[in-house]
Amino acid sequence: IFLCLLSVVGAAGAVYSREYWSDRHYPVSAPRGRAWWSGLLLSLLLVVTISNGLHFLIAWELFTVCAYFLITLERKRVAVRKAGWLYLAASHAGTLALFAFFALLATRTGSWELGPMRDQAALSPLIWLALFGFGVKAGLFPLHVWLPSAHANAPSHVSAMLSGVALKMGIYGIVRFSGWLPVPPAAGWVVIGLGAVSALLGIAFALAQNDFKRLLAYCSVENVGIILIGVGGGMLAVTTGDAQWGRLALAGALLHVWNHGAFNALLFLG
Repeated sequence: IFLCLLSVVGAAGAVYSREYWSDRHYPVSAPRGRAWWSGLLLSLLLVVTISNGLHFLIAWELFTVCAYFLITLERKRVAVRKAGWLYLAASHAGTLALFAFFALLATRTGSWELGPMRDQAALSPLIWLALFGFGVKAGLFPLHVWLPSAHANAPSHVSAMLSGVALKMGIYGIVRFSGWLPVPPAAGWVVIGLGAVSALLGIAFALAQNDFKRLLAYCSVENVGIILIGVGGGMLAVTTGDAQWGRLALAGALLHVWNHGAFNALLFLG
């Protein structure tokens, strides 16, 4: 699901950028932008296919660095540089949490290899580190501080990629590791609550914007919240006997990953 979304939005953004960010108009930054775009696609491909914790962290860091250089393609503008540094600082706060998560996981299991560990109840507290680390990348409220300025100041095809795909890597991490690790009973309710707050406050902030790209950024916060309500429902169902309604909630969340990935990317490209 996530790999197909990456392929579709990545290809659309690459085609769009040939005219929008062409060599004729941006002779210095256009070649550099293509290189970082390729690096971003490759690192995102690795994030969704790697099953080793250490390699996952390396791919995650490459993804963060490539996105930073794409956000700051117009480095001469002060607002762009500020947005890039805010994105980098927030992303690395999340990466530190993920490093702690994977390091503790490797310490307790004796291996960096990843896979189902639902039978190891002692690992359940680690889900909170994963939720923070991936929540920063997903733009979950109140961890969304980097998102509005990054989306507003990046080139439009980069904003489309950040909103349509990069935010979904946070969702991907939460889904993947809440499916592999034992989930504390409270985790589902916490994710549902954070998702509801993100959805409500995201649309409230969006209504106050007069900049289209900043408005779409807050709409992304809202839609990530909607997705997380479904993910939280799935996590809650796991702790209550793997109820069938949890599968429906997760299916709805994954469907909305595609809904938002497609429509928000198109709105940025428009």
